Amino acid sequence: MLYRWIEAFVPRIGEYANSLTPELSETWQADELFIKMEGGVKDIQYKQNNMAFLWNVMDRKTRFLFASQLSTHRNVNGAMGAFNEAQKVAKDSQLEKIFSDGLNVYPQAMTYWEGESKPELVARIGVGKTHANNNRTELNRTQREGESSEGLEEH
Repeated sequence: MLYRWIEAFVPRIGEYANSLTPELSETWQADELFIKMEGGVKDIQYKQNNMAFLWNVMDRKTRFLFASQLSTHRNVNGAMGAFNEAQKVAKDSQLEKIFSDGLNVYPQAMTYWEGESKPELVARIGVGKTHANNNRTELNRTQREGESSEGLEEH
């Protein structure tokens, strides 16, 4: 009985959700997350096997998640894939800035940015930096432990 309800209503809910147009800000945040995955790669820096990377791009103010892309490597292709997906979802938003941590692939990915105007990349922000943090996209703790990131301050 529950399965029939799911079959009947999930497509309707999905159709409705896809029809919504969120009010977006002019700023996004990007972050990558290490995850364990069968068939992942060996990360030499952290000496871990079966690693993969989850790239997230979200609206800074509304926390609307534009893209969540999985890749086996922490490289420019992973960042570009997330940015490209985010651009498709955001459509005609008036993006001015993207905030990210200091990973060097973000500036590289910006050189391949498609579109009329390229946003400014504000890199090297992090959780512990009071002047500019990336708390809203630092999903490592929330995705791994199932805890909410509510209450984290934005500066």
